[in-house]
Parts: sequence; structure tokens; C-alpha cells
Amino acid sequence: MNIDDMKEFNEKDNEIVLFCRKNQNVWIYGAGAYGVKCLNRMHYLNVDFKGFIETKKKHDVIQGVEVRCIDDNNIKKEDGIIIAVGQEYIVNVLNELKQRHFINYICFASSVLRTNT
Repeated sequence: MNIDDMKEFNEKDNEIVLFCRKNQNVWIYGAGAYGVKCLNRMHYLNVDFKGFIETKKKHDVIQGVEVRCIDDNNIKKEDGIIIAVGQEYIVNVLNELKQRHFINYICFASSVLRTNT
């Protein structure tokens, strides 16, 4: 990892911590490889979150964390969402969120995923 990667990594960590502090309920959107990387990073940063969400729920639990469908009534429009999916799915996820009137979200940067946690 070079200096620029480390700077971007630290900036993303700060963004995640501030986002989680600002929002009472935070969900990770995506329960695949990117979602697990985000989960591990959030554990490392010692920030709380509610669980994973997926458009079409494929799992019940990932690494001990509950997975819910985006349409679950417990997920509120004002909840914070960290999008943690592959680049090929980001546009679809953004469309799903906009269609359901979710506006409070950030992306877990793909550059963070190159690192080991």
C-alpha cells in the first residue's frame, strides 16, 4: 500500500465512523464479499450497525450478523446505509434505494477492498 492509498483508506475510515455516529441505525447494503469486508472494517473501527440488507434476501445470517430484505419494515427511510457491493451492482443498488426513497447512504469505496483487514 502506498502513501496515497493509506490517505484514501484513512479518509474512508473517518467517513464511515462519522456516518455511523451521525445515524442511530446503520445497515450494510450487500451481504457478499464486499459486505463482509465492510463488516470486518466496521468491527476494526469499533462502530455499531444493525445488520446487512439485500434487495432479495438470500441469507439469514452472515458471520453472526442478521440479514434483512430492503423492504423489511424495521428498515426506516432515515436509517443510514453503507453500500458495499461490487462496481457492477452499484447503479442497481442506487436505483433500488432511490425507488424506495432512501436518501441517507454512502459507498464503501472499492479501493478499501484491496487492503487486508
